Order: sequence, then C-alpha cells, then structure tokens
Amino acid sequence: MNFHKGFFFDQSNFEPILILKSNDIMADPKFKIHKSNNGQYYFNLHAPNGQIIATSETYTTKQNCKNGIESVKTNAPIAEIEDVTNE
Repeated sequence: MNFHKGFFFDQSNFEPILILKSNDIMADPKFKIHKSNNGQYYFNLHAPNGQIIATSETYTTKQNCKNGIESVKTNAPIAEIEDVTNE
C-alpha cells in the first residue's frame, strides 16, 4: 500500500481510501437526545467541536428516537448522495 496525504492506495485496484485521523471532524461524533416543548423527542448529531451537523425528525417516544439513531448509524455509512437541485 502507498500512503499519500491522508489516503492510502490499494495497489490491487488503485482506488484511494480515506484514512480518518483522531482530529478529523467526524472522528468522534456524538448523538444527543432532546425533548421539545411539545413533549416529543429528537436528536442532534454533533461534531467533536460541538457544532450540530444533523437534526432528526421528532418522535413520540424516546425509544423511537433511539431507534432513529440506530438507523442513521446503520444506513449513513452506505448511503449514496443524490443531488436533486438540478444545478
């Protein structure tokens, strides 16, 4: 393997693979569960610097909110990006 600027290249297919370092913005993200004024639950995904990078829909129960977090953890790493802006 060859290393170059945070990437390594697998010589079998020559595709770059990103290496995240401990100080990268997504190295230690945190989900925080909140309760809104109307009694519903939602979560924010925070970067290590405390910045909110995602906010969920609202859920009627805390367990459903936790299920939403688990869904994001499972599906986000494999999610494709679809640009529907027509730009």
